[in-house]
Amino acid sequence: MNPLVKKIDTVFIQVSNLENSLDWYKQIFNLEIDFKEDYYLVLKIGETPLTLIQTENITTNKLNHAILYFYSKNIEGIFDIIKNNTEHYTEIKFEDGVHFFEFKDNNGNPLGICSY
Repeated sequence: MNPLVKKIDTVFIQVSNLENSLDWYKQIFNLEIDFKEDYYLVLKIGETPLTLIQTENITTNKLNHAILYFYSKNIEGIFDIIKNNTEHYTEIKFEDGVHFFEFKDNNGNPLGICSY
Protein backbone atom coordinates (compact mmCIF):
# COMPACT_ATOMS: atom_id res chain seq x y z
CA MET A 1 0.00 0.00 0.00
CA ASN A 2 1.30 3.45 -0.93
CA PRO A 3 0.36 5.99 1.78
CA LEU A 4 -1.03 9.31 0.63
CA VAL A 5 0.97 11.12 3.32
CA LYS A 6 4.74 10.54 3.35
CA LYS A 7 5.98 12.65 6.26
CA ILE A 8 5.28 15.48 8.67
CA ASP A 9 6.30 18.69 6.89
CA THR A 10 6.70 20.98 9.90
CA VAL A 11 5.73 21.37 13.54
CA PHE A 12 4.38 24.75 14.72
CA ILE A 13 5.15 26.16 18.16
CA GLN A 14 3.29 29.29 19.25
CA VAL A 15 5.43 32.05 20.76
CA SER A 16 4.69 35.53 22.10
CA ASN A 17 7.99 37.13 21.01
CA LEU A 18 9.76 35.70 17.98
CA GLU A 19 13.24 37.10 18.72
CA ASN A 20 13.24 36.06 22.40
CA SER A 21 12.03 32.60 21.44
CA LEU A 22 14.63 32.30 18.70
CA ASP A 23 17.35 33.14 21.23
CA TRP A 24 15.99 30.52 23.66
CA TYR A 25 15.72 27.73 21.07
CA LYS A 26 19.17 28.52 19.67
CA GLN A 27 20.68 28.49 23.16
CA ILE A 28 19.04 25.19 24.13
CA PHE A 29 19.20 23.24 20.86
CA ASN A 30 21.83 25.10 18.80
CA LEU A 31 19.49 25.22 15.78
CA GLU A 32 19.98 27.28 12.62
CA ILE A 33 17.36 29.43 10.88
CA ASP A 34 16.25 28.00 7.56
CA PHE A 35 13.70 30.71 6.68
CA LYS A 36 12.36 33.84 8.38
CA GLU A 37 9.39 36.15 7.89
CA ASP A 38 7.95 38.93 10.08
CA TYR A 39 5.78 36.69 12.26
CA TYR A 40 7.35 33.22 11.91
CA LEU A 41 10.64 31.46 11.33
CA VAL A 42 11.71 27.94 10.46
CA LEU A 43 14.49 26.17 12.34
CA LYS A 44 16.41 23.25 10.84
CA ILE A 45 16.15 20.05 12.87
CA GLY A 46 16.39 16.66 11.18
CA GLU A 47 13.80 15.87 8.51
CA THR A 48 10.95 17.82 10.11
CA PRO A 49 11.57 21.55 10.60
CA LEU A 50 10.40 23.40 13.69
CA THR A 51 8.40 26.56 12.96
CA LEU A 52 8.10 29.25 15.63
CA ILE A 53 5.02 31.35 14.93
CA GLN A 54 4.33 34.58 16.80
CA THR A 55 0.81 34.94 18.13
CA GLU A 56 -0.90 37.14 20.71
CA ASN A 57 -2.79 34.23 22.28
CA ILE A 58 -0.72 31.10 22.95
CA THR A 59 -3.08 28.16 23.40
CA THR A 60 -0.61 25.29 23.77
CA ASN A 61 0.81 26.54 27.09
CA LYS A 62 -2.42 25.47 28.82
CA LEU A 63 -1.94 21.78 27.96
CA ASN A 64 -0.97 19.18 30.57
CA HIS A 65 0.99 17.04 28.12
CA ALA A 66 3.94 17.64 25.82
CA ILE A 67 3.02 18.85 22.34
CA LEU A 68 6.10 17.12 20.92
CA TYR A 69 9.18 15.19 21.96
CA PHE A 70 12.67 15.85 20.66
CA TYR A 71 14.99 12.84 20.34
CA SER A 72 18.52 13.01 21.76
CA LYS A 73 21.29 10.44 22.01
CA ASN A 74 22.63 12.41 25.01
CA ILE A 75 19.64 12.84 27.32
CA GLU A 76 21.81 13.69 30.35
CA GLY A 77 23.59 16.46 28.42
CA ILE A 78 20.40 18.09 27.15
CA PHE A 79 18.80 17.63 30.59
CA ASP A 80 21.60 19.71 32.15
CA ILE A 81 21.08 22.45 29.55
CA ILE A 82 17.30 22.48 30.09
CA LYS A 83 17.69 22.43 33.88
CA ASN A 84 19.92 25.52 33.69
CA ASN A 85 17.60 27.44 31.35
CA THR A 86 14.08 26.80 32.63
CA GLU A 87 12.47 26.32 36.01
CA HIS A 88 9.76 23.95 34.77
CA TYR A 89 11.05 20.45 34.12
CA THR A 90 10.66 16.88 35.36
CA GLU A 91 13.43 14.51 36.30
CA ILE A 92 14.55 11.91 33.76
CA LYS A 93 12.29 8.85 33.86
CA PHE A 94 12.65 5.38 32.35
CA GLU A 95 9.64 3.43 31.04
CA ASP A 96 9.33 0.67 28.46
CA GLY A 97 12.93 1.04 27.29
CA VAL A 98 12.73 4.83 26.87
CA HIS A 99 14.42 7.55 28.93
CA PHE A 100 12.49 10.84 28.85
CA PHE A 101 11.70 14.07 30.64
CA GLU A 102 9.37 17.00 30.06
CA PHE A 103 9.88 20.74 30.36
CA LYS A 104 8.37 24.07 29.32
CA ASP A 105 9.96 26.51 26.90
CA ASN A 106 10.19 30.25 27.58
CA ASN A 107 6.54 30.64 26.43
CA GLY A 108 5.21 27.88 28.67
CA ASN A 109 4.80 25.36 25.84
CA PRO A 110 5.07 21.81 27.23
CA LEU A 111 7.78 19.82 25.44
CA GLY A 112 9.75 16.64 26.01
CA ILE A 113 13.05 14.94 25.28
CA CYS A 114 13.41 11.19 24.82
CA SER A 115 16.24 8.74 24.24
CA TYR A 116 16.15 5.04 23.44
